[in-house]
Amino acid sequence: MNIEIKEAIDQLLSTNNGGVYEATGEDGGCILNTLQSYIDEPTFSQDLGFYDYVGCEGKGHYRHQLHVYIIEEYKLIILESIDEDPCPGGTCTYAHVQLFLNA
Repeated sequence: MNIEIKEAIDQLLSTNNGGVYEATGEDGGCILNTLQSYIDEPTFSQDLGFYDYVGCEGKGHYRHQLHVYIIEEYKLIILESIDEDPCPGGTCTYAHVQLFLNA
């Protein structure tokens, strides 16, 4: 495992919230960008298609991509938001990343 991926996994491990290791929004997007930079293909990837979203901030038409990376003893499940509108100066990638021990 290279140093950048190790740092991303360490970042997730530092988020321990009752045994849940995760990053969301731009933090998750940065982790996904790191994985995509150093690993050619995820173990699994699936386009989940479009759906309508209604929330407190408004409504819209969104699309998600599911990625699974298995790296040594870790499994990362990532839900990437394809149609996000980044904040000024922010990254262009939003994702929800969860880390599990690979059984």
